[in-house]
Amino acid sequence: MYELSIALAPEVFVDIQDYEGYYQVSNYGKVRSLDRVIKEKTGKTQSSR
Repeated sequence: MYELSIALAPEVFVDIQDYEGYYQVSNYGKVRSLDRVIKEKTGKTQSSR
């Protein structure tokens, strides 16, 4: 039997320029949105993902 060992670099996310605090991209090309709080006109707050 053969044993295959692959060492993968850990996934690292960084902010996307001009979208800091909203979106990040990883060194594998994945994009994710960050959690944030939205304040409505009524003054009520809502969490958004």
